[in-house]
Amino acid sequence: MDWEGDLSESSTDEREARFVESARLISQLQAGLVEDLEWFDTAQVFNADGARSLSEWVAQKLDVSADTARGLVRTMRRTQNKPHLREALAAGAASFDRVEALSRIEDEKDLQQHLDIAGVDFFPHLGEVGPGPGGPGVEGGRKASSRPFLKGLIAPSGDS
Repeated sequence: MDWEGDLSESSTDEREARFVESARLISQLQAGLVEDLEWFDTAQVFNADGARSLSEWVAQKLDVSADTARGLVRTMRRTQNKPHLREALAAGAASFDRVEALSRIEDEKDLQQHLDIAGVDFFPHLGEVGPGPGGPGVEGGRKASSRPFLKGLIAPSGDS
């Protein structure tokens, strides 16, 4: 990623691409944190350092708030048996916030209702959909995007 140069000469599309790429890279780095954190948890490294909990240890080591540390630990533990979420994070296809939210969901048949974590009634993870009650490009009255980059976040089920 090139951070050099005069940003005033960048087009909106170039800035947007750099913005999205930065977020993708952050997701990939957070996937590494989750992976390392699982190793530290298994090895009980926090006990050797005198911390009362893994979350406390993470907050100290990463200089983050207790809430951020607890979120990392909870998400690491919740995704241990959900490799599709970890893979999406590692690929930069999903943000940590989305993976954290999806990790809270226990094996439900229709997880798509939970993907709107921002509460804006918009699902960018859905590809183009056929005509629904709201017309073409709308499913159940909700707008769908043509960006299918998160289609694989929901664990494959045998009910296809």
